[in-house]
Amino acid sequence: MNRARHLLPALLVVLGGILAGHFFWNRAAADQAADSSPSPAPAGTPEERASTSANSPATPLVERTTLDLDASVDYGALREALRLLESQGDAVALRMIAEIYEYCFIYSLDPAKARRQAEFLATLRPENASRLAEIAKLQDARCKTLDGGVPIVPELVGLYRDRARERGDRVSELANFEALQDANPEGAERLLESIVHAARPDELMALSQLAAQRTLPGGLSMLSGSERYGHAWAIAACRRAGSQTCGPSGRLMTHTCLAAGLCNYSSYEDLVRRGLTPPSSLHELDRAIAQVESRLGQ
Repeated sequence: MNRARHLLPALLVVLGGILAGHFFWNRAAADQAADSSPSPAPAGTPEERASTSANSPATPLVERTTLDLDASVDYGALREALRLLESQGDAVALRMIAEIYEYCFIYSLDPAKARRQAEFLATLRPENASRLAEIAKLQDARCKTLDGGVPIVPELVGLYRDRARERGDRVSELANFEALQDANPEGAERLLESIVHAARPDELMALSQLAAQRTLPGGLSMLSGSERYGHAWAIAACRRAGSQTCGPSGRLMTHTCLAAGLCNYSSYEDLVRRGLTPPSSLHELDRAIAQVESRLGQ
């Protein structure tokens, strides 16, 4: 328990990007993208690859389906399916592309080395060997066809995130929250209020990272500023996202296993309750979750 709690700051960094992108865009656009012929792997400079139609209006964030990164086992195919929405300047699509490249970056540099790393971790923690083998197999399936298997240019992640923020993606705006608050305090509060009102799991998960690290302004000041409230926002996000996203095969739990050695839990909430919270503090965690839940949708 103590070892797990010392790993918490690193775990909270993992949280920031895991759910960002769980809920997708409208089904008609997604189906149209999936049915279109795959275009060739992008060429040119990172700037050219990340550039979409700058003058195109952003696609409205309307009703979305749950086609997402945690359900997909082939990020190469998913990347191709996103090209139409990318060309339309869809903010969430741009952020999802950033996350695909971020997830597969290390793997793309040396797939064999990525597999050996999982095997090495298993020698250090034999009780995690089975889970680590599953994760290595999943990572290989997801990343091996992305952009034809060529190494990923690291600048792509930041470029696509910047494009998403420019298009109004609220998760990407949260990643730049400190600068936003300094420049426009009222705008920063409005951003938080809109996220709480919408209660979208991807945005709530991004908010959980902020809530763990700092006291938030306005009406969220009493629901932030501690690890407990960070967990409460994240659990609220997971409960809305579904079992795949915060379950054993989701990016959140696979990253947690690889980065922190916390592998044998059935879900993120199970990890928080059994691995990160002393039994004597569980009632305080439940109270924090209830307080967060009572604010959502308002």
